Amino acid sequence: MTRRLLTLLVSAFLMAGALSCSRPESKLPMASEAAVGDAAVTLTDFHARPSPPGASVGAIFGTLLSGGGDTLIAVSVPATVAGRAEIHRMVQNAAGQMEMHAVPWLALPEDAPVELAPGGMHVMLFDLVGPLVAGEKLTLTLLFRTGGERVLEVPVRED
Repeated sequence: MTRRLLTLLVSAFLMAGALSCSRPESKLPMASEAAVGDAAVTLTDFHARPSPPGASVGAIFGTLLSGGGDTLIAVSVPATVAGRAEIHRMVQNAAGQMEMHAVPWLALPEDAPVELAPGGMHVMLFDLVGPLVAGEKLTLTLLFRTGGERVLEVPVRED
């Protein structure tokens, strides 16, 4: 089984779990506040950017800080938001152009913040069901190797 297939299977499993979750959205931690889980991964300033009507992709940004080191191994959003979500990074090719590439996981070094930001690492959303509109919120699920699953309510906002 390839890493990509395994990542897709884990993402599908997480999406199904998020959709069947009985937890009301109002009880999810707000992405604008620090949310600390069992593995001491602090998630701050998570947000999505608005997308133009008809766009099929979107992005989510934020900061992750692991007190003990961990690895982000999968991300997902409900099927009502997008067809799939992936961890991506921007790299410069030999011609000097920037390219986006999916990564199978994201290492979180101990006590060193990892920024998900435009032009760098980010969560990429594909096959958007509708535009991401400023003022709305979406649910993001992150799966960590040792810290387990974390679910956030992510606001869509202009930056």
